Amino acid sequence: MEGLRAHAAISGKSRPIFHYAVSGGFDVDFLVQTRAKTLSSPRQLVAIEAKLGAKLKRGWTAGLATLLRECPKIVRRAILVYQGKDRLVVDGVEVLPATTFLEELHAGKIV
Repeated sequence: MEGLRAHAAISGKSRPIFHYAVSGGFDVDFLVQTRAKTLSSPRQLVAIEAKLGAKLKRGWTAGLATLLRECPKIVRRAILVYQGKDRLVVDGVEVLPATTFLEELHAGKIV
């Protein structure tokens, strides 16, 4: 989370960051607000899940995919970051190698 906050501070874009958990269900490591709620539109979020494994495991994208399905107007993008090398899309969730994620975060392409 500190890396996301540091990026926000450096870029001059203060973005609220949350953790999301459903009791007895799933959790999402980071929800980054990319647009605040207004009278005419809901807030928008990017959901990010981080995993230490180098090999993508079944089930890692399940919570993010559920969030995308259930909140399509709010969660505009879901990203799973892992230690592997392949960039994939699984159930609408972008799966990014950690190095790719950090490069794109630094370039302003994530949030």
